[in-house]
Amino acid sequence: MILRKAVLIIGFLSLSLGIPNLAHADYERALEASNRGDHETGMNECRADANQGEPKCQHFFGYGYEHGEGVSLDYAKAMHWYRLAAEQGFAKSQNNLGLMYYNAWGVERNYTEAAFWYQLAADHGQAIAQYNLAVNYYYGRGVPQSFSYYKMWAILAAAQGSEIALKYKDAYDDKMTTGQIAEGKRLAQQWVKKQPGPVPTGLINARRLEYYETTFRNGDQYKGEWLQGNKHGRGAYIWANGNRYEGDFVNGKFEGSGKFTYSKGYYCDGEFRNDRLIGGEGRGPNGRSHCYMDGNTIKWTN
Repeated sequence: MILRKAVLIIGFLSLSLGIPNLAHADYERALEASNRGDHETGMNECRADANQGEPKCQHFFGYGYEHGEGVSLDYAKAMHWYRLAAEQGFAKSQNNLGLMYYNAWGVERNYTEAAFWYQLAADHGQAIAQYNLAVNYYYGRGVPQSFSYYKMWAILAAAQGSEIALKYKDAYDDKMTTGQIAEGKRLAQQWVKKQPGPVPTGLINARRLEYYETTFRNGDQYKGEWLQGNKHGRGAYIWANGNRYEGDFVNGKFEGSGKFTYSKGYYCDGEFRNDRLIGGEGRGPNGRSHCYMDGNTIKWTN
């Protein structure tokens, strides 16, 4: 079976085509036959197991019918076999079923169904599905549009070596706010921390995020996520005089979305970069208004 690495949809969707090498003798023989171009023998080798409910062979059949290898091309039958494997939790079939809904291959186009199946596969750690789901979030297809969730899933896919995710995960940062980017990174870290098993090397640091509370010698306090000796992630810094910042930190600095509140109750909710407020809205001495940085002081427009 000749496997394509990726199919690009609207510039950057990809299809999960790899079939894992497993110990099952019939499956191994089917794969060997297909790899030497004898797709019909490959289908015959896997037929009994597919009919008996073996998800890997069901996926094999779905791929064969989708591409007309060893059988006549038939999207409806491809959908049938992919669904049987997908409903047993086989992530590659879940992704491919989602892609068929996305592209209207053998079924009416349905972005909601596509996103549903991508999500299941993505939650299993399937890198290509993670990027396909990212694309749905980018365009708001089948899910509410969210650049933060696009960033999250693109980061996770790229960390596993997905070539298309590596190419595009940062390509649209100019369309996002600093806060959306930071939130996407935080969501990716949060997802990794919840995973029970090994994680890709590119995401190991996310596993090391810890919750930390400390009081410094000057009376200032920090409560939040901590990485390698720095405030990193979501947290709150409270000065001894009662002022506080609550929001995103990157390598010890305010970076992303956050809220600065003075002890008198005045506050600014906005975007921060390199410890400085870029702009936002809040409540100053004269009521609600825009806020900005003037030197080292936050001020409000009249």
